[in-house]
Amino acid sequence: MTVEIWALLGPTGVGKTDVAVSLADRVPLEVVGLDRGQLYIGMDIGTATPSAAQQAMVPHHMLNLITPDIRWDAMTYARAARTIIEEIHARGRHPMVVGGTGFYFSALSGQLSKNLPPRDEALRESLRAKARVIGSGGLWEELCARDLATATRLHPNDLSRIIRALEIVTLTGKPMAEHTAAAPPTPWGRWRIVVLTMERERLKAAIRRRVEAMIRAGWADEVRGLLETGFGPESPGMANLGYREMIDHVRGALPLDEAAQRIVLRTWQYARRQLTWFRRVPADRWVTTGDVVDATARVWRLLTKEA
Repeated sequence: MTVEIWALLGPTGVGKTDVAVSLADRVPLEVVGLDRGQLYIGMDIGTATPSAAQQAMVPHHMLNLITPDIRWDAMTYARAARTIIEEIHARGRHPMVVGGTGFYFSALSGQLSKNLPPRDEALRESLRAKARVIGSGGLWEELCARDLATATRLHPNDLSRIIRALEIVTLTGKPMAEHTAAAPPTPWGRWRIVVLTMERERLKAAIRRRVEAMIRAGWADEVRGLLETGFGPESPGMANLGYREMIDHVRGALPLDEAAQRIVLRTWQYARRQLTWFRRVPADRWVTTGDVVDATARVWRLLTKEA
């Protein structure tokens, strides 16, 4: 794969979609979503899926593909996204990956080893059940005892990756690093990456405004409809940020204002973890956004300047 692929990464709420749509005025591009939550059908409001107007202006892919009862791992996402990227290139247009799910980007760009065991859903469920008792921090401490090198790279709240690391060492008896050394990752694509960020307090305010807008747009009704369809809190899609709090609200266990406060806090915590992941991208590829016009111009210069 030698096609050049652009990537616009950044934390949730920073305005990546607006900038990507603006960039389409300068080059014929198509957006490939890099957002785990936006893969799910019927969850547009709570995952901030690009609006119908935005999708009409610029073709978007990797949206609304699976129902909330289906779980995709990073490699499944990568295989599907690579096919889309190759099709965009074949049409003579520019593929642009936009989003903030860092682990999916690692898989897509070929930074993950393929020498890892497949998922074991029974084991995963037992680990999730244990986490409900001892918390993700307790599970992280267990990982420290069994694979310290991997644990030190993970946040104690990063439950999905903690479970995956424990799954690997449980199934194989070897830490993740040994698998990676035996079959190192194979890079895929030729990437130009920009990270869009925002001053801390502005980002916190943007997250708060977005959660409030989602609630006004009918997030509770969206969740109510999903529950009526048969998708419950245990559904993989309901692990998306905010959905379990909204389930508690819809079921009468949590006032709306308290649900909103919890969602804002969890979203900010997630944004901080995203920013930690993005720090592997060189600092000269970061753009601190003030407004869409300025950010678009600066992102464009970074994406098109000579390597």
